[in-house]
Amino acid sequence: MRVVLTVPGMDAVSARRDLPYKTGDGTGAKPLCMDVYSPPGPQRDRPAVILVHGGPIPMLGARRMGVFVSYGELLAACGFVGVAFDHRFLAPDRLPDAAGDVADLTTHVRANHALGEDARSAPPVLVARAGLDNPWLNGGADRFVQAAMARGATLDLLNHPEGRHGFDILDDDARSKQIIRRTLEFLRDHLAP
Repeated sequence: MRVVLTVPGMDAVSARRDLPYKTGDGTGAKPLCMDVYSPPGPQRDRPAVILVHGGPIPMLGARRMGVFVSYGELLAACGFVGVAFDHRFLAPDRLPDAAGDVADLTTHVRANHALGEDARSAPPVLVARAGLDNPWLNGGADRFVQAAMARGATLDLLNHPEGRHGFDILDDDARSKQIIRRTLEFLRDHLAP
């Protein structure tokens, strides 16, 4: 499924696929790969947005799901570089591997990704919350918001009270589109080169 919002130019973006970013498990294992979506035209420095999937997902390949392809296209059409990638959250016991994969990829595009005790100088954070999501997931998001606010972080919270998990692809309604648009505005405001 694709994201519910489309913008002009999504069909004209450049997509570089199957770019290795890390060696996989074991000897002779396939590398972990990413797909990079860029605006059309000459290459230049642009802010990057990394799309991290949840899980567990039983096999590699989430970067090719419609939601990640369409978000990559949407971000690139809005002037960003979108990075969709595979990581190894293949089963609950693989979460540490996935966390390492996310950290390894992130080192390429972002130098400061720790919240720390004093977050006043940390980059702004945006949290989109689905009101009808799993209470366990929302509990984690709510604890993160409380911790970030307690540390002085600049934080925007976008709540979709009637949104389901995956509202951006499942709930084709005004609030879903408003949250996606606000996310793009947030990225433009805070990731401008």
